[in-house]
Amino acid sequence: MLTLDRVELADIHNPEALAQAIFAQKPDMPIPVPIEKLVIANDIRQIEKLVDAPEFVGMLATDETKSYGQIWVGEMRSTRQRFTIAHEFGHFLLPHHTQMNYQC
Repeated sequence: MLTLDRVELADIHNPEALAQAIFAQKPDMPIPVPIEKLVIANDIRQIEKLVDAPEFVGMLATDETKSYGQIWVGEMRSTRQRFTIAHEFGHFLLPHHTQMNYQC
């Protein structure tokens, strides 16, 4: 199961420390990380891949309490899409990121 204990991650304010804490919770996480499955298992309701938006990279939208979110990614090579999904998921998990919309 890829569900994370978000309470244990709540005081982490550094992306690198966040990644380390995720791997500490899930030491058997496969590499490469199944990023789409990971984010869906952790309150991201949908990942939508946009086409015909060449300048668009990524965006996260959440409710006020960040109890759920949605990620959009632009049309790009798969490794870049994976990075963008992980990046937007980081916005979702990092507690000091309090905007409801992040467009990167």
